Amino acid sequence: MEVMVQIDVVKGPGRGKSFSVPGAGFSIGRSTEPDDVACALMDDLSVSRRHAVGRLEGERIVLEDWPGYCSKAGLIIGGKRMAALSLALGEPVTLGRTTLVFRKPGVGRGVGLKLLPVWRRWACVGVLLLVVAAGTVAWSNRNGGRMPETVGRSVERAWEARCSGELEDAIRLLQETRQRERQNEGVSAMERECQRYARLFEGPRRLEESLRLDEAKDAWTKVALSMRADDPLRNWVETGCVARLSRQITELRP
Repeated sequence: MEVMVQIDVVKGPGRGKSFSVPGAGFSIGRSTEPDDVACALMDDLSVSRRHAVGRLEGERIVLEDWPGYCSKAGLIIGGKRMAALSLALGEPVTLGRTTLVFRKPGVGRGVGLKLLPVWRRWACVGVLLLVVAAGTVAWSNRNGGRMPETVGRSVERAWEARCSGELEDAIRLLQETRQRERQNEGVSAMERECQRYARLFEGPRRLEESLRLDEAKDAWTKVALSMRADDPLRNWVETGCVARLSRQITELRP
């Protein structure tokens, strides 16, 4: 009997979708061709048509860039881009603007994390908190504002969403926080910044949707140049948008 793997889209344009793929070998991409990829992330323009291949090995998932086709958005885990990686079931990985979690059918999400030793789980939590804290301080310093001394989880999640280009999610989380803490000027300032970037991103995204790729690439480049060099969101624009479009344009040219 063939062993299957469930792929859940937990973040990104196709959030909520699930795909059942064979554990012996599967493919991930944005291709719309029938039977071209098993996990079709058609809603995410930052995912390559042929992005990655994977397989189940024991209780781990092995993912690799598509053979002979290095996707620009790549495979990102723990904030690092990798050409190949091995992750536990339930451990998230990001492709473009989409975050995926792998699990066995019938097993709840996040089971992979339960398989980790206790010390490793706490180490992962500690690293995550340090990264979030450093990002929040960096944002505060750049904007001259002062975040509240007690930063709630919703603000941490908003910062993570902002840095990965998920501005709509960041704005929603910040609005929820602001409703609870009406005098929190730091949250209001961060929300205004996210709204400003969301407006800036509308033009390039409309150009992409119209398949005017050269114009979209130039528009994303202009947006990136208007941002601070050390802003994580600028890095997302340059690697997740400009570089991706450069690759797509090259593919389409004879």
